[in-house]
Amino acid sequence: SSSAASIKPPQSSSANSRGNGSLQTLRTLELYSGIGGMHMALQRVLPAYCMQLHVEAVDVNATANKVYHSLLGVQPASMDLCRVGAA
Repeated sequence: SSSAASIKPPQSSSANSRGNGSLQTLRTLELYSGIGGMHMALQRVLPAYCMQLHVEAVDVNATANKVYHSLLGVQPASMDLCRVGAA
């Protein structure tokens, strides 16, 4: 049995609930997003923590972006991150 299988979600508390019945949103920026492995993992884990997920994804590979969009319904930005300069 893996250690990840033994991790329990936190009990309801003010740390993961706003007290008004709405879910907290985890905003995520996936750089080098590939076909969405991180997005899929977060979708699988976050419901146990009473959170919803908002993802922005970036990858230079057009084929990976098409697969990502097909699997997850999010269109990644097509960008070569090696060409992005510091602001």
